[in-house]
Amino acid sequence: MVVRVAGMALRILFVINLVLGLLFWFNVTDNGGLTLLHMFVGILFVACIWLLGLAQGMTKGGSLGLVIGTFVVGLIIAVFGLVQASLVGGAAHWVIQVIHLLLALAGIGIGEASAARYKRGVAAASAA
Repeated sequence: MVVRVAGMALRILFVINLVLGLLFWFNVTDNGGLTLLHMFVGILFVACIWLLGLAQGMTKGGSLGLVIGTFVVGLIIAVFGLVQASLVGGAAHWVIQVIHLLLALAGIGIGEASAARYKRGVAAASAA
C-alpha cells in the first residue's frame, strides 16, 4: 500500500514540478514563493524515489544496485536543484535548466523501475 501511494505521489509531484518549472523557464511567473513550493515538491519527489528504491531492495529479487542508483540519482537531483541558480547565469542558463529537467526524468524513470521491481518481487514471494 505504501509503495502504491509513493508511486502515485511520485507521478503527481513530477507533474506539479514540471508545470512550475516551465512557468519559471518561460518567465510566466516571478520566482518568489513558487520557487519555495517547487523546492519543497522536489524534496518530496526525491523522498518518494528513495522510498521506492528502498522498498524494492527489501523484496524478494530486489536489487542492491537499484537501491544505490535511486539514492545517487535522488541526491544528484537535490544538490543540483539547490545550486542550479548559481551555476550559469544569463542567456546560457537554459543549459542548466535542461540538465535539471533531464535529471527529473531520470528520477521518474528510476522511481518507476523501482516500483515495477517491487511489484514483481511481491508477486514472486506470494507465488512461492
